[in-house]
Amino acid sequence: MFNLQLIKDNLSHNHKSLIDYIKSSVLTVGQITVVQDIDRVIARVLTGHTAILTEGATRALLIDAKGWETRRIEEPKNELSIRGSKESFTETLRTNTALLRRKIRDPRLTFESLQIGERSKTDVSIAYVQGITPDNLIEEIKQRLQRIDTDIILDVSYLEQFIEDSPSSLFPTVGSSERPDVVAARILEGRA
Repeated sequence: MFNLQLIKDNLSHNHKSLIDYIKSSVLTVGQITVVQDIDRVIARVLTGHTAILTEGATRALLIDAKGWETRRIEEPKNELSIRGSKESFTETLRTNTALLRRKIRDPRLTFESLQIGERSKTDVSIAYVQGITPDNLIEEIKQRLQRIDTDIILDVSYLEQFIEDSPSSLFPTVGSSERPDVVAARILEGRA
């Protein structure tokens, strides 16, 4: 627990507000944002951020200190490989983008993120390599994702239903894989 008198003394001498003092002198975490919009504070808290609010202040501190319980990277269960990679994607987007970056070390590898689902606010990323994936394909995927109007997206199968060309086609128009090496190869072929 902090000594409140010490905080008050330092605040009166060196800082404009308690929020500024806490940000610069008390907290030791890296990702701190000062926010004035209460809707943004609520949205960030719902995604695992920590908010610090002080009495009488019109601003809040948002701290990216997420500690979700996550599954470790395991062998693929459905797409077994004798010689290839023994890694599979997890439920954590940050882990999955890191797995792809490990496979594709091209600075033009791009991840464009958006949230889908009125209630679930599920984070989704479009992954592609600039200069390889056709721009019209990237735009088409973005448009299809932005047109999705649903309350909940719980996994990739929900997205597939919304974005595939013709669900009754004999040939798949949307692919999915649990293996980062397979997805990396598809991205390097110009898919997104």
